[in-house]
Amino acid sequence: MENMKTPESESAPEYGGLFEGNSWRLPSDVGLVEKAEEMLKQRLEKTGPMDEEDVYKICMVFREALINAIAHGNLGLESPKEEGAVLKELAAQKFEEIKKSEQPEKYVAVDFDIMPGKEIKIVIKDEGAGFNWRALPDPQADENLLMTSGRGILLARSFFDSIDFNEKGNEITMVKKFGPASENNTRS
Repeated sequence: MENMKTPESESAPEYGGLFEGNSWRLPSDVGLVEKAEEMLKQRLEKTGPMDEEDVYKICMVFREALINAIAHGNLGLESPKEEGAVLKELAAQKFEEIKKSEQPEKYVAVDFDIMPGKEIKIVIKDEGAGFNWRALPDPQADENLLMTSGRGILLARSFFDSIDFNEKGNEITMVKKFGPASENNTRS
């Protein structure tokens, strides 16, 4: 994917260039998720006319997919009964444990391609074992309605035009089309 740098997209010095260009290699630190989301939002807002609601939805799904790649993929955490802040807290603790140990650090690769007025493509890949995306429970089934996990892919499928996983299940590709072809009719 194209590696585009603009003065507005340069990362702050404290992030050591993590967010430059359209390909990022991020450590498994959930503390970086907010900054990654903010940098993507800035790029989306600067690419041309895009509905504010679309920007919000794209960023929300991106945030959830990035947290999943870090927490479940690279850090190997199971879903706690209470998702959200609890999962992020567990991921932060696990990341600190790994930094203090002899274990090699794992990274998340984020690539995106923004074609103004046409589409945005986001690819997130972790270094974990992957998961069986074909066997995900239906979050809309009566027995799953009150569960706090398993909603990210449902949201992604409702906001993006296509969602695809690699065979291993450690890479997700999300495409949102703009203009007449954006009717969410090509979901995977």
